[in-house]
Amino acid sequence: MKYLINKDVTVELDENNGISVRDLSRMMLLLADQKLTIQGEGYDIFADGDNSLVVVYDSALDAEALAKEHDGILYSPLHDTALAQVLMRKFNLQLSSIVTINGNLNPQWKAERLGAFMALDDQYLGLVAPQDEPLAFVHPNPISAIALCSMMAAGIGRTTFIAFNEAGNASLQYMAHENVPTLYKKGLGRTVFPAAELDYYNVCGVPNDVLDDAISKARTQYEAAKAQEKEAAQQAEKEKLVEAPVASEDEVQKDTPAQVPAKTDASEPAPVPEQAPVDADEPAKVVEPVTAADPVVNPAPVVEPQPVVSPAPVAAPAPVESPMTAPAPAPVAVPTQSYEASPSMESAPMPSDSM
Repeated sequence: MKYLINKDVTVELDENNGISVRDLSRMMLLLADQKLTIQGEGYDIFADGDNSLVVVYDSALDAEALAKEHDGILYSPLHDTALAQVLMRKFNLQLSSIVTINGNLNPQWKAERLGAFMALDDQYLGLVAPQDEPLAFVHPNPISAIALCSMMAAGIGRTTFIAFNEAGNASLQYMAHENVPTLYKKGLGRTVFPAAELDYYNVCGVPNDVLDDAISKARTQYEAAKAQEKEAAQQAEKEKLVEAPVASEDEVQKDTPAQVPAKTDASEPAPVPEQAPVDADEPAKVVEPVTAADPVVNPAPVVEPQPVVSPAPVAAPAPVESPMTAPAPAPVAVPTQSYEASPSMESAPMPSDSM
């Protein structure tokens, strides 16, 4: 698999993800921001400020003569610990030693980028493959382990996927080969689709036209997967309805509990006690006036007026002999009740039947 680094440089991995010494040395210097000026037959020249770094890969060449010819310094990236430390700081790598494996002595070096806590757990971070995906590489040489892990962090040896979120928006995801199996339970084939044609641009970035074509292809697969899932869900619902047993009428009546009259709730009104039946033909008992011939419904009680007693004639007073010995006047009879202002009963109105 080839990877484009810039317009002048490509690196290649074999079928076992192995890389040549020349490509590994080139990548170390390019990741450290050195510029490749000359690509010779079996050697490279890099510009390092005012100096030139001469990297010779073919042992048959005269390295000293090449250095004098290009006025440079013979240099080997795979033996420069300072360059390795630069890469460790740039890609946030850690180096640890491995002494034994399964109880057997096997001294190696492990360069790794730990990444965030639970970095590959989409339920924790909401992402399929975050930018700080955990990476690791084990090699007997510590500098080579650092160089290979740095290449993976840059994108070499990682696989490209196109992922769709719930809104249907596409995004690029890069995952190392050892982390790819985690995608099988994260939506691979449903919301995540491999885009192997984009692996070539992992380091330098994908051109817009190539990216649009890849997203269109992945979106077609995404829509087909959605339709297939919807159809499968509908089919499962139909099968569930068909397999559900239908109870017969006798079983329904047998299983239905008997209706029990509900208890009277405290909030309901209390029952009204029964009253004695009223005879419609029996007239209501009323107080009848003396002059009324027909019964009156609920008339006010009428009190019969009594005749007004005329006052007795007042006797003429006897001649007063002395103010001190005047006798008391005779008592005047006062009527006990009077209901009319007129002196007789002839003008009193009769009680009306409409009362």
